[in-house]
Amino acid sequence: MKKSIIILSALTMTIVSFKTIHPVDRKLNSDAAAERMAQSVVNALKHRSVEEYTALFPQVTSFLDLMDKNANFYGTNLEEAKEEFELQYTREVLPALNQSFNSILAQGSKAGIDWTTIKLIRVELGSKNEPTTITFSSQEKEYHLQFKSPLFINGEWKVSQHVTLV
Repeated sequence: MKKSIIILSALTMTIVSFKTIHPVDRKLNSDAAAERMAQSVVNALKHRSVEEYTALFPQVTSFLDLMDKNANFYGTNLEEAKEEFELQYTREVLPALNQSFNSILAQGSKAGIDWTTIKLIRVELGSKNEPTTITFSSQEKEYHLQFKSPLFINGEWKVSQHVTLV
């Protein structure tokens, strides 16, 4: 039951994060927001800073606020859902985020990426079922980071723990 609540919470937060901005406004604002997020990801990788990268992920308070805004969805289970989400966020989500960052660094180093020299080339926002891709270069070779499900919260794109280096 608790896993179901957490999955439903994450789904609701994703849907709500897209509903907070009118679709036309989201398109107009998303390019600049995507560029900011992509440049911040590149900087975090360049500095090899898990702290900089973690700052690009939504804070637990952002999720809890969204849960409060959708209290009707949770009914009498709101407080229990929030407690369970906080535990899952701390025990599973943040460690997975940190592990994915460290894994990207290790994979990239093995592939010959000199992280101190990387430069942002472009960012491509994915549609519903397509990943968002950040393209960067190192030593004149291009690489791609694909984020499976980034979130758009309060006018900013946020990274997810689901990222692969291609």
